Amino acid sequence: MNRLSVIVVLLLTTVGATLLALNQANHAVILTTDSIVYVDTARHIADGQGVATSILTLDAKQLPNPQTQYPPLYPMVMSPFIRFGVEPILAGRLVSAISFGLTVMLLGLWAWRLAGPLAGLAAAALVTTLPAMTSVAAAVWADSLYTLLVTGLAWLGWELTQKPAGRLRWFVLGALAGLGLLDKYLGILLLGVVAVTVLLTLRHGPARWLAIQRLGLALAGVALFAVPLLLRNVMLNRAIGGADRGPSSQPLLDIIGDALVTVSGDFTATVLWIATLIVVVITLGISLRNAESRRPLAALWPIIITFVVYLVGLIAARFLIDTDRIHTRFTMPVYPLVVLLYVIVIAWAAKTFNQRASSIVLAALAIVSIAWSVKTYDFTSPAYTPKPSSRTMLIAQLTTERDLIIGDRAREYNLFLGRAVIQLSDDQTEPKLTPERLAELHNRWSGRFNRTVLAFSPNLDSKEYGPLAAQLSSGAPLEGLNLVRAERPLFVYQYQASP
Repeated sequence: MNRLSVIVVLLLTTVGATLLALNQANHAVILTTDSIVYVDTARHIADGQGVATSILTLDAKQLPNPQTQYPPLYPMVMSPFIRFGVEPILAGRLVSAISFGLTVMLLGLWAWRLAGPLAGLAAAALVTTLPAMTSVAAAVWADSLYTLLVTGLAWLGWELTQKPAGRLRWFVLGALAGLGLLDKYLGILLLGVVAVTVLLTLRHGPARWLAIQRLGLALAGVALFAVPLLLRNVMLNRAIGGADRGPSSQPLLDIIGDALVTVSGDFTATVLWIATLIVVVITLGISLRNAESRRPLAALWPIIITFVVYLVGLIAARFLIDTDRIHTRFTMPVYPLVVLLYVIVIAWAAKTFNQRASSIVLAALAIVSIAWSVKTYDFTSPAYTPKPSSRTMLIAQLTTERDLIIGDRAREYNLFLGRAVIQLSDDQTEPKLTPERLAELHNRWSGRFNRTVLAFSPNLDSKEYGPLAAQLSSGAPLEGLNLVRAERPLFVYQYQASP
């Protein structure tokens, strides 16, 4: 294949991957609590109000309130789409899908650089068949953009392990890590990847001061993006991500088990990946018997080490901070590296026979992968559009933009209606709403809003939401509240302060 043909097919694969990710929204969850905060933050950025949110906490003092729960890069990238009139949820999906498509392109170019144009096409096509990545690429989450940054960082890191020269490249390496941290707090793990990259370059010579210089340049790149974010949070006196949480209650062996089960499960989710894994194992065995093939395989060690360092860092972070158990969204950022290893091993092993055998194997892998992706595409379903629930439609009728809404489904009202809300948490460790706190909230916000409205789902658990919520959800009267509606799917009250 000539260069132009490869570029055209690679571009088509990239576009196809983007469309496949958008189409996957018909089959995958695309919205979570995280998504709603991202959407609201992106709205405020698009309106010129900065990294802020109208999803308030019980102790919030201003509106819009500075948003520090999640890093701002993803909503920042969403905001230009919103400015040009794209619906906010679609804007988030577009950023995720385009990021996935660019990751496919980047991986294809990297494989091309390592093992030729057919390897590039095979890698690009194969990654689009990994359900773990396509399902996340359909969602309003920061993970696909983060995966793109990690892939770029890993490629540049690999290049630097082969040829360490170039001050600007070391600075860019750090900048990619800083952007990763600006997209997800989990990006702190990329500092470990940068440090290991510096260590791997020491084999090119004994000059330790060069290693220090390279590390300094990389850290300068990190600081360019990470320091403003950290300083902002410190000045606002806000916790950085989950840094205020204690160590995990989950045993270390269970955390390691979660990571290994997640990775192995994601790469054996379909018959195609099980078959590919078998081919990789067989071809790796063949290639290791050939001395000439073992030499190019040595170039893969920096990629393997990057994957291992990230996974070990992830396990350590989970052990030190009590956050969610390790699942696909945590491990996915380094999955492109696994795909790259698959393709390169197959390419070099097939090449031990002859060049034609290598071409046939890689072409077959690319064709099968593209056919698999086309088969996955749903040509019959209409474009997916999240729809507001009956609760949201009712709130739209009973409230205005000048009302503050407090309730257990408040984020949903913010997402679809753009209302300012106070979300009541079902986390038993979080503060609960009491009559005294309710009165204080009303007094605090009375100058900003026309009304304070409480909207509760029926039968709330008093252990989760507190006795006041349970009393309201049962329909019992409470002094200072006027009942506006007492029918399923929710009870609505208007707060009236005593004269």
